[in-house]
Amino acid sequence: MKKIYSVFSIFLLILISLSSCASSKIRGANPVQRAHSAAQLLLQGSTADAYIKQFNIEMDKAKADINEKTARVNLNPEAYEVVADSIDDWLQLYELIAILESRYPNGLYGKKQSAFFSYVDYKPLKETANQYTAEKYFKQARAIAERPHSLNETISAVEYLHKSLNYSNHLLEETQTLGASLSYEAALKLYETKTSDSLKNAHAYFLEADSWIAHYADARERANNMLPEIATILISEADSLLGASKIIADYEKPILSMKKPLHTTRVLQRKNSKRRRKN
Repeated sequence: MKKIYSVFSIFLLILISLSSCASSKIRGANPVQRAHSAAQLLLQGSTADAYIKQFNIEMDKAKADINEKTARVNLNPEAYEVVADSIDDWLQLYELIAILESRYPNGLYGKKQSAFFSYVDYKPLKETANQYTAEKYFKQARAIAERPHSLNETISAVEYLHKSLNYSNHLLEETQTLGASLSYEAALKLYETKTSDSLKNAHAYFLEADSWIAHYADARERANNMLPEIATILISEADSLLGASKIIADYEKPILSMKKPLHTTRVLQRKNSKRRRKN
């Protein structure tokens, strides 16, 4: 009986070890990436029960994560941005699922475990999510442009337009027109301050206006004409800084001369003491 128990214990330990080994090979920062990693292991020939079981575990978590995100879209279209930010992982996962489905059309069977594969095409959802998110950021930028706004809001609007294009360029023409206008406006406001930082930023925004639409207004010309002015104010600020440093140094000299090192003070004290004794 003890012998049978010992053999069973060894067999159980082997199973636990294999399962742990399969789990330790899974990589990924989120459930979908981990499922992708598990699918890769299957495609690489790791089709023992432990790997099949681990794939099923990771795939269930990935599907739950995907379903949760798509369900949120039905409740609030703003959630399309979350889908847009995640969906490339979904596409990569289901590319591998398509290969596994082709390789194992009736499922993959181990000794005790099995896995089944069904491809889902998320490309149409990706296009929808990207376009909706791009439109959201474009509308936020336009809303700022259409009301009285500060310099910081102008800069935020330009950033929204960049975000919009990161998701989709289906509003490219409108985005370029608004981007050039807002960038030029930001440059003019920054130019009024006349500090080295504001002038450098104004120069950058004039160039950005020109990058949104080539030859926009006189943006390129203004940027080029500003360079001597930026150089002059940088030199002026450097001279002021050097002047301030000299004033501080001149002020500290008499103070430093009054301070004697501790060692010197003690030596002088000893000499004075000896003189008193002699007297």
